[in-house]
Amino acid sequence: MRLRRLQLFDYRNFERLDIELPANVALFIGDNARGKTNLLEAVYLLATMRGLRADTDAQLIRRQSLDEFMPAARVVAQVETLSGPLKLEVGIVARPGPQGPAPRPRKG
Repeated sequence: MRLRRLQLFDYRNFERLDIELPANVALFIGDNARGKTNLLEAVYLLATMRGLRADTDAQLIRRQSLDEFMPAARVVAQVETLSGPLKLEVGIVARPGPQGPAPRPRKG
């Protein structure tokens, strides 16, 4: 399986991101705390349905969007498989709580 395109919406520190990945090697370079690990975690989330460094699903939602009516994040990928192209998508929605979005405990 090869990851061709990755889109993030209100995921971690990314408001919006849409990148197409080259056929061979992709190298991510940048200062600390700019989102390199968040990119890798988004791929991990698509592969396993679990956040790598989050205790709750709400921690995956961009902090600035937590004040919205229904805070949510999306991770979308287009991949190439032996059977052809495939689109993967994971949505994360914080459930309302008395003092704002309540974290949903992770299972397992």
